[in-house]
Order: sequence, then structure tokens, then C-alpha cells
Amino acid sequence: MPNDLDAADKSQGGCGGGNVKELGLAWRKVGATAPVSGQMIINRKLGAALVAAAAAQRVSLSVTKEITFTTAEWDTFGIHALRIDDWIKADGCYFSPLPPSATDQTLALSSQAKKVYRIETAILRVRDLLQLGLGEAGSKIISTYLQGDGHMQLDKPGSVMQGIFGFCDIRNFTDCTEVLRADIVKLVNAVGSHVHTCTVDSYGAPNKNIGDAFLLVWKPKGDMCITTVADSSLRSYVRVIVQMQMCDVLRRLERRSALQQRMPGFRVRLGFGLHYGWAVEGAIGSEHKIDVSYLAPDVNMAARLEAATKQYGTAILLSGSLCSLLTPETYKSCRLIDRVTVKGSTQPMTLFTYDVPDIHSRGGTLPDETNVADMSISNEDFFSSVVPPSTSSHLRKVHTQAIDFYLGGSDGSRSFLSDGVTQFCDDATWL
Repeated sequence: MPNDLDAADKSQGGCGGGNVKELGLAWRKVGATAPVSGQMIINRKLGAALVAAAAAQRVSLSVTKEITFTTAEWDTFGIHALRIDDWIKADGCYFSPLPPSATDQTLALSSQAKKVYRIETAILRVRDLLQLGLGEAGSKIISTYLQGDGHMQLDKPGSVMQGIFGFCDIRNFTDCTEVLRADIVKLVNAVGSHVHTCTVDSYGAPNKNIGDAFLLVWKPKGDMCITTVADSSLRSYVRVIVQMQMCDVLRRLERRSALQQRMPGFRVRLGFGLHYGWAVEGAIGSEHKIDVSYLAPDVNMAARLEAATKQYGTAILLSGSLCSLLTPETYKSCRLIDRVTVKGSTQPMTLFTYDVPDIHSRGGTLPDETNVADMSISNEDFFSSVVPPSTSSHLRKVHTQAIDFYLGGSDGSRSFLSDGVTQFCDDATWL
């Protein structure tokens, strides 16, 4: 049950005999997954302060970077009861208090209280590791396991869900691995940091790290509109591409002479696929090893779209089912690529892309100082002003008309050599 601290006036302290002021002066952002233990507290002032502080510090997935308050600041929140495993949700993310430093708190504790303090701290660390290892999809599994008899129940059916599935893959990974050897871990983790951070900040959740690839999931939560989630999923991809161009770690790695000799002009790039559909969510494995993941053809479709980016020469491929969920403004920023019937299906699928511009230092049109991490900017402003597509609206319109004629209309019934082609060529105003 929520612990409404705006209304309640309780006097109990926090962890191991500490008081509420000691406990509430330091907080951390634990991501977009609700903790599996403790109570949710409701305090609008504290939530707003945490969101503002996190934005100022650009806090993302880090569970170690502290958000601190002075005693005077803490007093303004009017909180009278707080425990170490309590948490608060603000702006779609979760925050929890950090225990006071051991050097400050344990001096005043008895030997028994010190043991309790250490045990509670260790349990919280294990909890954080479980959340990092199993992700958002694993929170229910962890909760069920803790409330049960201690045995993982793998004979239960999974749950069917609707969601947006993303798959991205590092290009030229085999060559990079052979050249970088042990340093390939630096490259993968640098890329993973951008991919995971942008996904979580845009209402999604990382699900799997598969060597050079990442599986991502976006699910509508609460009363959030599906169009907001769809726009946000595309925004996360665009942001990853731009941030990777600005990343100092990746720039240093891609400038390695051995990499440039093997692949002249090499730059770290990813391919991205994004698709909307259904999947079965569940625990997969045995008592020896378990993963929490998603099973369905629609999940595989995201991977197939990513693989097809190499054929079409684009960084991003979006399915028609995903694009149908975008807001009209965002939809207009996407460019029609093709209509295909994939193996194993009888229904044609339209393919779209978003033309992400390069930054100035990479020969593009986007200023190097562009701040793509500011989540206070709306999706509409992000796509129209912050990172607009590198193609003009007129070019996209003409390109869509040309593709439509080439494909024989929306249903393929018109002939490619029909009079419509001549009319199109006469009417089109080329750039």
C-alpha cells in the first residue's frame, strides 16, 4: 500500500535505529522498474525535487550516483516517516533512499544494530543486482519467488502481452573483436550504456544483451497513451545514434590505427529494427539458469527488420504496425521505404525509416552541441526542432509518391506502367 507522507504524521525512524533526517538526505535513481520490496511513498514536493536534481546531474541507470539534500531542504518536504526500503515514483522513474554512511551511522549503533544494518544493506545490494540481471520483466518473477516456498516454478504458463519490440546490433562486430580483442568489452559497454539509458528514459526497458545486440521492450503503463510510447521508442533510437557520434569513448576506439587500417573510415554504427505486436512474457530456462524474456514471431520480426537495414542502407527500419501508432506529426517525419511479404506470412508489411542527421563534426547538419538528453522537451518538439530528419518534408512526400506508384498503390492493384506514373512525373516538383 502507498505510504502517503503528505497526510500521515508518523514518528518511526529508518534503518537500524537511524532517524528520518539521516536517511532522507541521500537518494538514488533505480531506473524504470518498481522495487519488489518496501512501500511506495507519495510526496509531490520530494518527487519534483528528485526529478529536477536527476535532470541536472543527467542521472540515468546509475545506482551509485547520489542525489543529496541539505537538512533545511529535507525539512520542506514534511516527511516524518521513512524506511530504507521505501521508494517513490516520479516522472516514470523510481527513486529510493541511500543509507547514511557507515562511518556516521554505525558509531552510534550497538553491536547487534550494526549486524542488522549490514544485513539490510547486503539484501538491498542483492535486490539491485537481481533487478539489473533480470530487468523490468523479472520483477514479477522475483516477487513471486520471494513470496513462495523458495522454488522457481517453471511449469506455469507465461502471459500474453502487447508491446513494441526493438532490436539493435553493432555493425562490423567480428572485425572489431578481432582487432580490439579485450577492449571490445569497452566498445560494447559504451554502446550498451547509450542504448539502455535512452530506452529507460523513453519508457522502455532493456531485456537482453546478446553479445553485439540488444533486445528492448516498450509496454504501455497505466494511463499512458500508446502513441506516446510509440513516439518515445523512435525517439530513443534517434537519440542513441546522435549520442554515439558525440561519445568520446567510442571516438577514441574508432580512431585506433589497427581498426582504420582494416576498415578505412570506420565509425561505430548500429542497425535498428522496431516493430509492434504481441509476445508471451515468461521465465525461460531451468533451475540452473533462468532468463525472463519474450517469445513470439513479432519479437523475431524486430530482429529481421534490423538485419534488413543493411539491404536498404538505412540505420533504422520501422514496421507499418509501429508507424500506425505514431502521432501524425511524427509519422510525417518518417520516410516510406518498401512493402514486402516476409517469409512465413501472407500479409504485406510496409517499411519506413527515419533519416537521422549526422553532427557537424561528422559532416552533417546537426550542431555538435545539440542536447538530445533533455527529456523535458516534448516528442513533437524533439522531432521537429531538436533532431529533425535530414530529408525535407517535400522530398519525403515525393519519395513516398514514387514508391507508392512503383508498388502499384497501397494494395498493389495498379500497374507500374499505368498512366499514373506519367501523371506523377508531370506533377512532381523535384528538388
